[in-house]
Amino acid sequence: MDPINVLKRGFSITYLNGTNYTNAATKIGGDKSETKLYWDIN
Repeated sequence: MDPINVLKRGFSITYLNGTNYTNAATKIGGDKSETKLYWDIN
């Protein structure tokens, strides 16, 4: 599945230290996270 199509459907993709991740419980204070939304891509 193309990540752009996932974003178009209203979901977001979050990266932790440059790698996408799905478990927010693994985030530790000081880790760099970035969340992409569809309008960030355009």
